[in-house]
Amino acid sequence: MIHSIRLGGLLRPVQRLMPALQVLLTAAALAYIWLALRQYGPQVQALAAAMAGRQWLLLAAAAGLMPLNLSLEAWKLRVLGSAATLREGWRAVLAGMSLGIFTPNRAGEYAGRLMSAAPGRRAAMLAHTWIGRMAQMLPTLAAGGLAGLLLAPDWPFPLPAAVPGLAIGLAAAGALLLVFGWKYAARWRPLRGSLDGVSGFSVRMVLIFSALRYAVFSIQYLLILYALGAGGGAAFLLSLTALLFWVKSLIPFMSVAELGIRESVALWLLPQFGIGPAAALGSAFLLYLINLVIPALMGLPELLRRRAC
Repeated sequence: MIHSIRLGGLLRPVQRLMPALQVLLTAAALAYIWLALRQYGPQVQALAAAMAGRQWLLLAAAAGLMPLNLSLEAWKLRVLGSAATLREGWRAVLAGMSLGIFTPNRAGEYAGRLMSAAPGRRAAMLAHTWIGRMAQMLPTLAAGGLAGLLLAPDWPFPLPAAVPGLAIGLAAAGALLLVFGWKYAARWRPLRGSLDGVSGFSVRMVLIFSALRYAVFSIQYLLILYALGAGGGAAFLLSLTALLFWVKSLIPFMSVAELGIRESVALWLLPQFGIGPAAALGSAFLLYLINLVIPALMGLPELLRRRAC
């Protein structure tokens, strides 16, 4: 009896509550973003005062990569079929970020994307968002594990090789599971219909877009580190960036509580490898501002537009 329930049926109670949820979650998103910007105001002013012209160009280059970052995420929804156009995918991504920014592990991203999706595509949007998020974890695991092996001699405490090796193995297993396992998931009755547009080719494209997106925000972080005066070669700093992203991915926290935790992780890890505390603290904040806060602000009109409809 349970297996006869379709995913669309499971979403009907959510659809009835959608107007009230839109008002509540939009208000919560506005309040959180305002509090975050207010808290970080002094840090923004201090960073701006310390940066010279060349550093501003590097920071502008990092910010200029943000649309590419979001476009790759939108293309995932496009190739899977839950977004009919790239523009529709953009709207879903931005709406999801507006709600995901203040929920545990950005779980509100699902609700934001559901709100932006057409009624007939909401079940598919839910399933495709999950596929995209799982695919995005894989390069974080693989690159972080590889960086852990490369930087192991410089760790301040012994790191068993099995730990980063396990991360690489999990990434490989996850990729195989996504490429071949979707066929079996599509046979599960609650998911029937929501995975109709998924194929082996589209899943492989999602994995490619996920790897490219990981490369984009790694380059963003590299540019920000250089803008803040961090020294070292690009290969070393990219390895350190991959290690930082990996360590942060192991900490399940709520984005509201993430205020300060993100910076604390960077402030603990990066100075162990010779990065100054100011660069460690500022880089974590600036990447958060560029890739999360600004897109969350951009997504609020989409939530309000859906509310007006």
